[in-house]
Amino acid sequence: CYSCPGGSSQNCAVKQECSQGKDSCLKLTSGGKTYTECLRYADCDFMTLAVRYSLPDFTFSCCQKTLCNGEEKTLLEKLKDLFALTTPFLEVKNPHRLSSSQSVNE
Repeated sequence: CYSCPGGSSQNCAVKQECSQGKDSCLKLTSGGKTYTECLRYADCDFMTLAVRYSLPDFTFSCCQKTLCNGEEKTLLEKLKDLFALTTPFLEVKNPHRLSSSQSVNE
């Protein structure tokens, strides 16, 4: 999970391996700050988080995939990633390319 439990106004780049028992990643947003950390999935409910964070108003989500609590990528960023992955496969090399001195019948 990404882990900025003290909150960050920018993308959190700190990565943390979750310890035993913490089986999900939290992303909680309040007042322009985003709080991220490993969390027990059972603790991913409004009342538990309201007590833990003592924030007046927040939204939150919990997920159970690697680094799933980072910033959502825009469609353009997703397309760039896809293009970067597929570009090497688009270049076709022809090992039987004819030189200018060779003819087709050779």
